[in-house]
Amino acid sequence: MVDRSDDASCLLGLAGLAVERVVLTVLGVKIVQLVTDDSDAARCPSCATVSTSGKDWVLTRPRDLPCGGEFAVVQWRKRRWRCRTVDCVRQSFTEQVAQVPAGMRTTTRLRAALAVAVEDGRDQSEVAAAYRVSWPTVQRAVVALGAVELVEPEPTTVLGMDETRFGRPRWLPDGVHDDGRVRWVRTDPWETGFVDITGDQALLGQVDGRTSAEGTNRLIKQVKRAACGFRNWDNYRRRVRLHYTRRTRRLSARKPTVPAQS
Repeated sequence: MVDRSDDASCLLGLAGLAVERVVLTVLGVKIVQLVTDDSDAARCPSCATVSTSGKDWVLTRPRDLPCGGEFAVVQWRKRRWRCRTVDCVRQSFTEQVAQVPAGMRTTTRLRAALAVAVEDGRDQSEVAAAYRVSWPTVQRAVVALGAVELVEPEPTTVLGMDETRFGRPRWLPDGVHDDGRVRWVRTDPWETGFVDITGDQALLGQVDGRTSAEGTNRLIKQVKRAACGFRNWDNYRRRVRLHYTRRTRRLSARKPTVPAQS
């Protein structure tokens, strides 16, 4: 491990990585070439044994936050190691650090910045364009942040239900029939949200589909009154689904069967 506290590595600020050189192309693009500066990067992720048997080199280009007011192309030349532990299931692995875990094409601090930007009220498409990443990358960052920050909702006195429509119905292919014809399925543009009306928790949960039928509306209201106060949202959602499924089965059993026409 090299002490690089007084060079460009300190300015870049990616823990575990050191700046080897910075190249400015004829097009004005900055290329920051990195090397590994963490002894634990050669540790096998399965058996935690530090490897000393190098296999080959890998060049990755993880996206990062802008540095010095502009984006730069980051190139990390990392080592692929062999794991010599006899009972280890992993034969080889590549180096990884906290800021660039294995299999990630973006740095940890970039994903955190994407999620915080959306949390502050910015549109996901606008955030993706501003940081030069794709919309799914922003969405995954938001989901990861939500899994950490979103906690189990508190019991609510009055639970409300709100139906929201997103776009128009669409038909998507869903396999094929026995005779070779494509099977199509209609997507539901409606989503039902459960909100805290009298409290300050706002949106508690959201599920696909809507409850437009009057009978289903009455059933959901009964279930809400019975399940109000559940501290576990997963149990509450299962109870709603269970009651709805039982009601659907009873209604289907009551429908008269129409004999097939000969």
